[in-house]
Parts: sequence; structure tokens; C-alpha cells
Amino acid sequence: MGVLLSPYETEKELFSGYAKAGTAFATGFLVSKVDRIFELFMTAKNAGGGPSIVSESVWRPLVFGLSSTLLVLIYTFTCRHYGQRAALEAKRASDAKAAAEAKAAADAKAAADAKAAAGGTI
Repeated sequence: MGVLLSPYETEKELFSGYAKAGTAFATGFLVSKVDRIFELFMTAKNAGGGPSIVSESVWRPLVFGLSSTLLVLIYTFTCRHYGQRAALEAKRASDAKAAAEAKAAADAKAAADAKAAAGGTI
């Protein structure tokens, strides 16, 4: 999920389609389950006679799983977002340095050509 939230430039178009499909599926699924979730919260026991969703034996693993997922999501987003930014800034700096060096070399060559042309006409 963190990858979907912070795609690289080359992945943006591809992931936009995936995000739309995933959102549509998740929304439809959750809407269809609203009544069942409400029922689990309101009953002391579920239909199979097991523990209710409000019991501690259900909440602990549920909260642990959701919090772990959230932490991994935040970590992935942060690494991809800020790591991508640092890599782009380094590439821009490298490109600017290479462009400055190429310009200096071209200017030196032009000056040498002009000096050679001036020396040959005298």
C-alpha cells in the first residue's frame, strides 16, 4: 500500500489504474459487510457460538495486525517518498555539474579554435 501511495514517476500511470480498481473493490466489499460488522459489535456471541468481536481475545490480534500494517505503510511511504526526492536532487546536481563541465570544455575549445584561427591568419 505504501508503494501505491508514493509511486515513482514511471509507476504513476500504471498504479492509477490499480488504485481505482482496488478502491472500487474495497468500497463495494466494505459496504456489503456493514450489516455483518454492526451485528458482530452488538451481539455477545457470534453465530458460531465463538467470542464476540468486542472480546479481548479478538481485539488484541486485530489491533496488533492493524497497527503493524499501518507502521509498515508509513515506513514504505517515507522511504520511497523521501528517498526518491534525495535521489532526484542528487541526479539534478550531477546533471548540472556535468552541464557546467561540458559548457566549460566547449568554451575552452572555442577559445582554442579562435586563437588558432587568429594565429593562422597573421
